[in-house]
Amino acid sequence: MKMPIKLNKSGWPGLVTSWLPTADDPRNLRQPQITSDAFTQAVSVFKFGTTFKTTQKARFPQTVNLLGQLAFDHPPVVLDVGASDGITSLHVMQNVPFKTYYLTDLNPAVWHTTAGGRTTFYTPDGQPILIVSDRLVVYSDFADSHPLLRRWANQMFESSPEFKPEFKKIDLINPAVLDYSPNIVVQQHSIFDRWPGGSADLVIAANILNRSYFSDGQLVQAAENLLAVLNQNGVLAIIDSRNIEKSTLFRKTATGLTVLNQINGGTEIHQLLLDALI
Repeated sequence: MKMPIKLNKSGWPGLVTSWLPTADDPRNLRQPQITSDAFTQAVSVFKFGTTFKTTQKARFPQTVNLLGQLAFDHPPVVLDVGASDGITSLHVMQNVPFKTYYLTDLNPAVWHTTAGGRTTFYTPDGQPILIVSDRLVVYSDFADSHPLLRRWANQMFESSPEFKPEFKKIDLINPAVLDYSPNIVVQQHSIFDRWPGGSADLVIAANILNRSYFSDGQLVQAAENLLAVLNQNGVLAIIDSRNIEKSTLFRKTATGLTVLNQINGGTEIHQLLLDALI
C-alpha cells in the first residue's frame, strides 16, 4: 500500500522517525549554500506521477568503466535522458571526454509557494505534486493508499493554492554538475518525443527504460526515438541499477542494433529491443 503521507524527518526526534515512514525535507533546496550531497537527497524526495526522482553518486560504475573505454573518432556529443539531478551523469562526464553533454529530464525544475505553514511544489505544467510542512511530507500520488490517508491527502491538495507563473522556481540540476563544464546543456525532454536537437554519438538511458515504468510498446517507442538520434556507429547505453547493476551497450548499424557489451547479462529489455529494432 502506498504511503502518501510521511513524517518530515527534520521535524521529529530520531526515536519517532526510526519507526515510521519519513522523508527528507525538500525545502532544503531553497538554501543558497546547500551541499551537493544534501541537494541530491532533497531531489530524491520528489515523486512525479508514480516515479520517484531517485538518484545518487556513481550509481553504475561498471558501465561507466565500459563507456570510458569506448573509442570515438572525436570527443562525442552525449545525450543523457532521464538524468534526474545529474549527479550520476557527473560520473560519466568525468570518464568520457565530451564535446557537448545534453542533460535532459522531463522535470528539470519545480515551482513552489508557501502559505499557512505549508509549502506546495508544482511541476513545470503547474500541477501540485508535493506539500511540505514542518511535520509532514504529502504526495499527490494517493489513489491506492488507505482510505483515511487518501482522504486526508486529497483534502490538502484540494486546498492548495492555484499555480501562478510568479511562484518561485527551483532548478533540480545539482550545482556540482553545472560547475563541471561549460559544455553541459540542460533541457526539458520526454523520451516519448523526438529529440529536437542534433545527432549524438552516445545516448544514455539509465534507470528509466524498464517494465516497472512502461509497457513493452512504450519501451520500443522510446528506444526508437533514441536510436533516431544516434549517428552511424553511435552507442546506445541502456542501464538498470535499481537492484544490481545491469546494462547493455548497443552499437547502431545500417540495419538496426548490435550488442557491443553488457554487464550482468544485460538489462531486462535488451532482447525486446533487438527483436523490435533490427
